[in-house]
Amino acid sequence: MPQITLAIHTFRYALRLKSLLESEGIAAALQNVNLSEPGVNAGVRVRIDERDLPKALRIIENPDIFNPEASSDKAKHNKLIIAPVDFSNAGENALTTAFSLAERHGARVLLLHAYLSQSFSEPVDALSDDLDFGETPEAAEAAAEVTADIDALMRRYAAHVREQIKSGSIPAAPFDTLTVDGLPEEVINEVAKERNPMLIVMGTHGAGNHERAAMGSVTAEVLDTCRYPVLTVPVGNREVNFKRVLFFTTPDQQDIVALDTFLSLSGAEGHDVTLLAIPSRGRTSGSSLEAMTQYCLSHYPGNTFASEVPPETSLTPFLETVAGQTAVDIIGVPNKRKNSIVRFFNPTIAHRLLYLADHPMLVIPV
Repeated sequence: MPQITLAIHTFRYALRLKSLLESEGIAAALQNVNLSEPGVNAGVRVRIDERDLPKALRIIENPDIFNPEASSDKAKHNKLIIAPVDFSNAGENALTTAFSLAERHGARVLLLHAYLSQSFSEPVDALSDDLDFGETPEAAEAAAEVTADIDALMRRYAAHVREQIKSGSIPAAPFDTLTVDGLPEEVINEVAKERNPMLIVMGTHGAGNHERAAMGSVTAEVLDTCRYPVLTVPVGNREVNFKRVLFFTTPDQQDIVALDTFLSLSGAEGHDVTLLAIPSRGRTSGSSLEAMTQYCLSHYPGNTFASEVPPETSLTPFLETVAGQTAVDIIGVPNKRKNSIVRFFNPTIAHRLLYLADHPMLVIPV
């Protein structure tokens, strides 16, 4: 039976996924990504039999069901906002927004930094599929040095944040720091599962920026896989304004719940919301959208609501038009879950907008 690569992770997460699959009766093997230069830290493949792919996808897309370590009590989010940081000035606007929202909600901020210690990149036989991830003393020492350097950077960054709070440059809110060895998108997801935050705030580079692809890929992966609300803040924005809202919607009850989450996080009143129908979903008619608008007007006083059904068009030109709008402060996107194969061929709206728009986005999983 031919084998295929299910995922590529760091060794720690690859081993965890292998154990999860085997606990559900799926044989899995680990293989170095870089077989020509196995000493290079390029990650680890998790390989399975091709016939097991549908079952494996169902398992990895539903970790809370199949993972025995997953928490069963996730109904109530903690008053915690996770703010991933890379110690650069590019994330200052996202940092300010995270602390502003934390002050508003009486929440704590967790400054999170992910890094790779390269502690599992020992050479193996390039012609062998068998991996030996035993650490040499030299590799362990090098990894410890990287960890110590990162911890020192985080301490300096925390001191910088305290100075910013002291000077009034950012709102005062309690915060903690955490550094974790691993790929950024994996670390953010794992820490979110452990801490159950009310929100994750991530900085992004502007549309067309040459650094956007690298930074955006992490944010896009988090948007596609995280089961917590994520607020993206482009570099060019100061503190996010929630006044003029463009909210993607269908008449689904899930989208109403997503709108309720949006208003709860951003403030109960003072929004000018335009409910924008998604053109690719033919069941969204003008009358059903108007009914949803009237529902919102009656249930969310203190806000204005209007609806818009765009002309018939394909999704990409529609999103390009949305991305070019200037009379919008923030875009709200209910993010419906898709498995990894579907996401590859048909990215989510939030994923596409991340690379098109310079607007902040509040993406809410439904």
